[in-house]
Amino acid sequence: MSDFLSLMQQIQTQINAANFNYGGIPVPTQIRKLPLREETIDAARMIVICPGSGETMSQLAFGGHYVVEHRMEVIIISPNMGTDFTGLDNYLDWRQTITNICNTQVTVPNLLRRQVVYDPPIDRTQVAANYDYLALEARYLLYY
Repeated sequence: MSDFLSLMQQIQTQINAANFNYGGIPVPTQIRKLPLREETIDAARMIVICPGSGETMSQLAFGGHYVVEHRMEVIIISPNMGTDFTGLDNYLDWRQTITNICNTQVTVPNLLRRQVVYDPPIDRTQVAANYDYLALEARYLLYY
């Protein structure tokens, strides 16, 4: 199994263990290729883990070693119900919990550094859409 997939699966397991729910309804977590919600089959609220903006690889000047930065997005998808603030308190709490998971509870061999980068709480380009996408990007630098 690749280190990248292992990181995504560890994050999924830890998020599921955090038992996120909204109005007493559990919020499922899925690994996907893209951060999309399938209208007819997915839950109204969900958390999607997917590859981020690409990986970078750098050759080191000694020993034939290299470093790879893996990036993944963790995205809370939720109906916005025509407002810009419904559920925002829950989502910001969840984002903090997910940040703690990404920063402390996942690991793979050769991990050098981890970093979490936040997107804005509400994607302004999606305000007119029916769903909010609250995202963060987790970056992991591995040494090989």
